[in-house]
Amino acid sequence: VAKCADVDCSFTLFRNKGGKILTDGQIIELATKGRTPLVKGFKSREGKSFDAVVAFDGEYNTAFVFPEAKK
Repeated sequence: VAKCADVDCSFTLFRNKGGKILTDGQIIELATKGRTPLVKGFKSREGKSFDAVVAFDGEYNTAFVFPEAKK
């Protein structure tokens, strides 16, 4: 878990997303830029592997953002 250092802040970010543990570098990118670079190897609930960016939505919840499929 990554937490805000400010005592009055209740922000908590869980590192485990889609069966992967986000690295310190990915957590820093997410906290400072609002999104990670493309992360490979997440697992869906059905067990299928996928690649995605982890980003904050409007309420600072994390969400997967999928790259556009190449034509």
